[in-house]
Amino acid sequence: MSDAAIKPGSTIFVTGVNGLIGSYIVDELLKLGYNVRGAVRDTQKSAWLLDYFTGKYSSTLDLVSVPDMTVDGCYDDVVKGTSGFIHVASPLGGTDPHTTIPIGIASAINALSTCTSTPSIAATFPSNGIPKALSQSSWNEEGIRKGWSHPASDPDALRGLYIYAALKTESEKAMFDRIGEVVKPQFYISTQDLHATGHVAALLHPTLTSTRLFGFAQKWDFNTLLAIYRRTFPDRSFPEDLPNLVEDLSEPPSARAEEILAWLKKDERGEGMGWDDLETTVVEMAGQFASGEV
Repeated sequence: MSDAAIKPGSTIFVTGVNGLIGSYIVDELLKLGYNVRGAVRDTQKSAWLLDYFTGKYSSTLDLVSVPDMTVDGCYDDVVKGTSGFIHVASPLGGTDPHTTIPIGIASAINALSTCTSTPSIAATFPSNGIPKALSQSSWNEEGIRKGWSHPASDPDALRGLYIYAALKTESEKAMFDRIGEVVKPQFYISTQDLHATGHVAALLHPTLTSTRLFGFAQKWDFNTLLAIYRRTFPDRSFPEDLPNLVEDLSEPPSARAEEILAWLKKDERGEGMGWDDLETTVVEMAGQFASGEV
């Protein structure tokens, strides 16, 4: 970590720290010796974060309130004195694209505007979502189209997913337009790799600038998952394999993302590690559900 763009002991600003992704990022930063200033809508409702992290590491977590992330300058005062910015917060559960997507775009642009006007901030990293992208210049145009106008032939239950994919893609495009990775459905990446270590590594890497990183660890399909479940839980019953699955033949440019990950993610010998394999990721998650931990 001696070559990190931001040195341990500095304070990193993270939005949405009370969510799944944000809380993993907080844990990773604190573990590495960084202090975290986390933005939430309501600090009282999110006080459980302080209870959980206080004393776990020597570094500290503080919470600040940002009730409306679409207000111009909403981050300007609360980021003062911080050295890095990771933007994770995003509206979830929206059913009206004309309301939800503009919120995502506005919050992303506000985050970027604050970073560019705050002298102490040395690096920023926005979180992308689940749309598909196959090169540094391609975008999930299908996701945008379905998000803005839900296809009549698709189940209504997918409406929120399409809107989320569209708002994340539109937000990322808007940020790159201003300063002038994304997951294909048949690829996976563990939460720890992408949303914790991956975000933090991208923020701290000494030479990474203005780069889209593609978190595509490995291809998967439902039959592969079923095989893992059967091996892990032989005493349980699972559905039969699904017939006629179509393989995703795309080849996303993920090597650079894994290289950045390995810069921070080390084994016991200090050697860089790549993506967690699919079985390790699935077994860890399934084990938590089976034991009642989540």
